[in-house]
Amino acid sequence: MFGKSRQAAAPLALIGLLLLSGARADAQGTSSKGYIEMPKSEDGTYVLTHRPGSGRNWGTPAFVRFLVMVSREWKKRHPNGPILRIGDMSKPDGSNFPPHKTHKDGLTADLFTSPKNACHVRFPDQRLTLELAQLMVDLGARQILYNGDLVTKTIPIAKKWPKHDDHFHVVIDPSRVPSSGALLVLPEPGCRTGDWIGGGRVDEDGKGLILTWRVLGQAKLKSVRVQVDDADPSNGILHDSGKKRLRQPGYKLPLAVKTGQTLRWRVQVEVAGQEDLLESSWQTLQVDLRAPEVAGVSPRGKIDLRPGLRWSYDKDGVAQRRYWIELDKDPDHKRVWVKLGPFVGSATSAQLPAKLRLKRGKTYHWRVRVEGGHGNRAESDWIKFKTSSGYGKKKAPRGKGTPEATPTPPKGTVSAAALNLRKGPAVSHPVLTSLKRGTEVSILGERGGWLEVEARSGNKTWRGFVSAKYIRR
Repeated sequence: MFGKSRQAAAPLALIGLLLLSGARADAQGTSSKGYIEMPKSEDGTYVLTHRPGSGRNWGTPAFVRFLVMVSREWKKRHPNGPILRIGDMSKPDGSNFPPHKTHKDGLTADLFTSPKNACHVRFPDQRLTLELAQLMVDLGARQILYNGDLVTKTIPIAKKWPKHDDHFHVVIDPSRVPSSGALLVLPEPGCRTGDWIGGGRVDEDGKGLILTWRVLGQAKLKSVRVQVDDADPSNGILHDSGKKRLRQPGYKLPLAVKTGQTLRWRVQVEVAGQEDLLESSWQTLQVDLRAPEVAGVSPRGKIDLRPGLRWSYDKDGVAQRRYWIELDKDPDHKRVWVKLGPFVGSATSAQLPAKLRLKRGKTYHWRVRVEGGHGNRAESDWIKFKTSSGYGKKKAPRGKGTPEATPTPPKGTVSAAALNLRKGPAVSHPVLTSLKRGTEVSILGERGGWLEVEARSGNKTWRGFVSAKYIRR
């Protein structure tokens, strides 16, 4: 056995809840359903969309405890960031709550953040959105409805639902919500089930992987024990650290990892004033240390107009996640002149910004650096181009001279056996046609994980949206 672990699901007395939330005790009461009203936050860790007494802020004690714990932990992580804003919960008697079809069980709420709403599909940093969703899962959520691609692709219990672009609809499993004051040990992002170990997290020999976790609640770390396994029952545990005294919640694995390997790990934590040991669940990680292949393909030679840059990205089954553009005037590249990015997405073309002024008759160099979905990075060779003596001059009036050629959109091919071409960038949009494997598409734009493309199918040219992960470029 790995050791005694603290199981936290005990019911919470009302007075304990009030102490936990920092609320005024005289504002509380219990409804006929056993629900209590979400108290006003006295420590500024959350805000209520509707005032107390509105009849919209009621839930089970476990659910109120869940919301308080999420908001406090979120505030600790992001003291200057957006705080949790709580919308509709349930009515005190569990009756119908129009326009909602649910919100009756005392276990459900619509959640946002303020002043900027991180629970919106257009929020620019969806990794912050994902972190908040993962925290809710860690503390007891069993369902999250939200239309953001990154959250729904990463978190198994999250799913898309109509009219959920601007908030989380969260339902909890009360048996998984920690009891008042319980300490939890949670693996940090990057070390959780479903995460990938990329080359940036180890050295050239595959060693140096750092496993990290977080202890929720006020606790002084005394010792830890980390175990690592490869999920093969025939060879036993690959590594057991034994009892270690660490100042920080992190452990550097002395074993080398290699591409294609599946690892499991867990940590046992001893904290001051806690008799029982805290223990994380097994976390399963995949190893992929192979870098993608990337090559710049334009521009070359002399140019007359602000250059568009294109490159190729190749790694089967792993889409490009981010990219950077670098521009230089020094052929030795001792100090790069301009660095642009990072830009999120799988686009393989970019335009230099208009405010970046290039001089006429000068030589420049550019390259692209990319990061794949598993965290591996690669960079193209430097490509040289030169501005002409007429670079940037105004175009000739219409009807005179040669018009500027329209740039050719980048191409790609369908890698799936059959790929749906949809009217819009989501699975909720209707299917226009199906594209066969090997069909060539012209890539016109990108929205999140979707590409707007033009392709021939059935003797007809179609224009619509396809999932980017099934297009090879």
